[in-house]
Amino acid sequence: MKIIVVDDDTVYSHPGVVNLLKRIGHAEDAVVPLTRPQDLATELDRHPDTALVLVDMNFLNTSRTGLTALRLLADRDGPPAVGFSAPEDDRLLYPYAACQLLKRPPVGWVLKNVFDQAELERIVRQIAEGSTPDPSMTLRQFLPSHQLTGKLVQSLLQDQIDLTIWRMMSTRLHKDDEVARKIFMHKKSVRNRYLRYRKAIEKLQLALSEMSRSGRASDGYMPHRWLEEWDPAGPDSAKLSGMIGTFARLNRGFFKAPELDELVPQ
Repeated sequence: MKIIVVDDDTVYSHPGVVNLLKRIGHAEDAVVPLTRPQDLATELDRHPDTALVLVDMNFLNTSRTGLTALRLLADRDGPPAVGFSAPEDDRLLYPYAACQLLKRPPVGWVLKNVFDQAELERIVRQIAEGSTPDPSMTLRQFLPSHQLTGKLVQSLLQDQIDLTIWRMMSTRLHKDDEVARKIFMHKKSVRNRYLRYRKAIEKLQLALSEMSRSGRASDGYMPHRWLEEWDPAGPDSAKLSGMIGTFARLNRGFFKAPELDELVPQ
């Protein structure tokens, strides 16, 4: 069995996977490090026996993100993937995008600071036994079938106009008329989009709160400090624009991802 680890910081991820394979009796299996997601196609051609690909989301050595690798695997029906990311605010939306924008979601997602070895080990064991891995419990929050959050990315990024708005607001707070001029729409249309965004974010906040209260943190709960502190009361203009701007800036890294130009509809 061969596992490719796509991560620019292999000092962290590579030894962990090697040790995992040793622990389950597969020390002879290979772990192939890859530092850029856009090179995955070449690496898969070089290693056609690859059984699993672990994909980080953020890379310092390229503008591409892990969505490039996950999309390649989904489009070419490649080996299953497990995504992993840090839990900071600007990593929040990557698993939602991976599950809701791609033809095939990953089979697992782990947070780098806790690196859920038990869940990853379960997936690796199933693959080593020749089985198709069951989707990770940590994916429930992100899958399109989730009642509260399954349409999150679709609600935030229905089209390229939405993407333009989010990218503008992620740099600094823009007035409604500034945004309207940029997207060639009436200011009222901008406000309507803001209201759609707020509704989706409120549903996300509700879902995270319910997971936290029910003690299901291990089932995919991904905390978001700003959402936990935000009070959505008050319909005034400054509150709405400010809320959108705050969310955009906290998730600036995600909204800058070049893959969104290819994945979000025109």
